[in-house]
Amino acid sequence: MEGLGLLEFEAGLELRAGRDKGAAVEAILEEAGAGGAVAFLGDDVTDEVAFRAVNGADGPHLSVLVRLGSRETAADVWLRPPEELKGFLARWLEAGNRE
Repeated sequence: MEGLGLLEFEAGLELRAGRDKGAAVEAILEEAGAGGAVAFLGDDVTDEVAFRAVNGADGPHLSVLVRLGSRETAADVWLRPPEELKGFLARWLEAGNRE
């Protein structure tokens, strides 16, 4: 297991034991295998490594920054909560039901 880390983010501090969000996303994608669409939604700087991991995925993928104000990010798109987020989730669910 990787070491213990203390990271600053907008709401305070994150105490992390083990892998970061990017490594966790990569492990999930590897275990799930190819074939499905994947999206990662996050709201702060600790999500940037996960955005980059999703952006490197084979097949359909989308990384989404969800926050009131925009900022520089590796995410593909930016959504303002709550209305834009609710609309996105409704469309994602609808698209999944068509298959």
